[in-house]
Amino acid sequence: ARMRKKSRASPEPVEDDALRDILAGVGDEALRDRIAAVYHETGSGMKFVERTKGRALQFYAAYMKAFLKLADWETVRGLIEMKGFQDPKDSELWNSLGFILSGRRDRALTPDLARAERLAAAKELGRLGLHEEAVAVLDDDTLRAAGTKESECREAAAMLQAAGKADDFVTRRAERVGSRRAYAAAFHAVKNHDVALSLLKAAKPLEPEVFGLYVACHKELDSILALAEEDFPEGQRLAMAQALLDAGEDKAAWKVLMEGRKTALRKEEFALALRLCLRLNDFDGARRLFEEIEDRFALVDSPELHYYYALLCEKAGRVVDARRIYEKLVKRHSDYRDAGARIKNLDSISDREVTRLTKLTAPSSPGAAQAASAMPLVAGKFEVLRPLGVGGMGYVYEGWDKSLRRPVAIKRLHDDIARDEKAREQFLREARIVAKLSHSFIVAIHDIAVQDGDVYLVFEFVEGENLLQVISSRGRLAAKECERIMVFVVEALAHAHEAGVIHRDVKPSNVMMNKKGYVKVMDFGLAGRAGEGGRQRPTGTPAYMAPEQHQGEAACVESDVYSLGVTLYEMLTGELPFKADTLSGIQEAKRLMDYQPPSRLVAGLSPGWDAVIAGCLQTEKGRRFHSVRRFLDALRPAAK
Repeated sequence: ARMRKKSRASPEPVEDDALRDILAGVGDEALRDRIAAVYHETGSGMKFVERTKGRALQFYAAYMKAFLKLADWETVRGLIEMKGFQDPKDSELWNSLGFILSGRRDRALTPDLARAERLAAAKELGRLGLHEEAVAVLDDDTLRAAGTKESECREAAAMLQAAGKADDFVTRRAERVGSRRAYAAAFHAVKNHDVALSLLKAAKPLEPEVFGLYVACHKELDSILALAEEDFPEGQRLAMAQALLDAGEDKAAWKVLMEGRKTALRKEEFALALRLCLRLNDFDGARRLFEEIEDRFALVDSPELHYYYALLCEKAGRVVDARRIYEKLVKRHSDYRDAGARIKNLDSISDREVTRLTKLTAPSSPGAAQAASAMPLVAGKFEVLRPLGVGGMGYVYEGWDKSLRRPVAIKRLHDDIARDEKAREQFLREARIVAKLSHSFIVAIHDIAVQDGDVYLVFEFVEGENLLQVISSRGRLAAKECERIMVFVVEALAHAHEAGVIHRDVKPSNVMMNKKGYVKVMDFGLAGRAGEGGRQRPTGTPAYMAPEQHQGEAACVESDVYSLGVTLYEMLTGELPFKADTLSGIQEAKRLMDYQPPSRLVAGLSPGWDAVIAGCLQTEKGRRFHSVRRFLDALRPAAK
């Protein structure tokens, strides 16, 4: 009886000391790993399988993990067979490991091939839900190699996270593996922002190259305010403030750039500060900055600073100040950005309109309410609230639809259009064409009215900035942001083209972005029907017009594609592609395709973007992308 009881307590027969150690390894991971290593290094893995026939499932599960760590796929398959495929996942794992082994064929097992096998096996184990086993396969060499490739690094981070080993990676393995920056980006991508931040902070000092990622992690964790309180070295304030601005955290960017400084602002810091004032609508702050700028820098050395301040003046309704600064800029730098075009726009405002703009944009002015109330109701139901600016077609106001109780944008056309009967009828005909367009990414026309000799268009109101303002405030946009915006613009233009409508004036100032990043195309005021024949008066904005538009030819789909290419170029680089002092010089540059590829102006930008731009800016329209969707199809691989 005592012998039978002993037999039941120890069902595993113990034949010798070696087997006794093997059985003890089931509950001792370190011993188990040493035993597996001995069999693996002597090429005796299958002998181990034969010697341990008839063991319990727990035995095989434990030793499968030990041999997986060693990438001994053949032995693992043998152990699965000994289990009798009792787990539903066993068959899939057995087949997958067989597929990995078949990939060797007659090739020598090089370190690169071994790492590739480990990664493939780990991915398969993860797919089967065996996350701990997957991480066991990922040795330091495999993780180190994965850190050099973005997709593999992200896969490795996802596996570590699924197995609950992300924190363990930070504390125990990251120093051996390296590639902290790559793994920080990978953990951010798989939404483990705490681990990503831990990796970034461990790599002291924090490098400007990771500021964007650092900000993104803090933003996801709602800790931007804590970031803004950090004490950054004076030399890093500009880069961190720029990263915060790029992330839309304008107030935090201002705090990092301006508060607690021990040194005076440099020129590039003034530029960023003015851009922040532009975004924060802080005219008083900008005026104080500009007073210091005029004391320290000559106009010839700081055109960018003067330009940003002029934009602020224009936005604040200080038309006279804006025009004065633009004139100085053009006198010193005849082709500086769009200063010349802005002067023409401001020149087209009558004295009456200047007075109205000034009064309406000064909330503290006692005459503001009277000026607003002096504006008539448009079409009997649209109330004019305040001016938003002036464009090539007319003056734009924020308004209120008293019937439907919603905000609107109201455009009053310039007198030369409103008073010229032929031009007015042509414009109204084109406006009615555009009013029929209905698309989520097109600013809708709600109403068209002729009243007291004036022509009004009432639009959907989009609260936000136009793309030109965004470019002016940021300098240039990231490639992925350009791709995201272009998806909206292309869908809007494609809808119009399919309806037979050509925009004819695609440019950044006609693309609106709301505060959530939603994008809409507006101002189809110059739009026309596709296929209009004959010579026409050139229409559009010269910097963005296709060569055939300069010649008075009818605009076509390819003309919009050309303007889209100029717009994308400006988004990527912050500059226009064709530069000259005169209109004829710009036309000649377009004819010769005389521009710098964007990858030469922006460090790290893929040359694939150059090909996309070239596909838009061909002089002959037959050589351009034949549709905006073709343009988008070419853009997406470049963005990757």
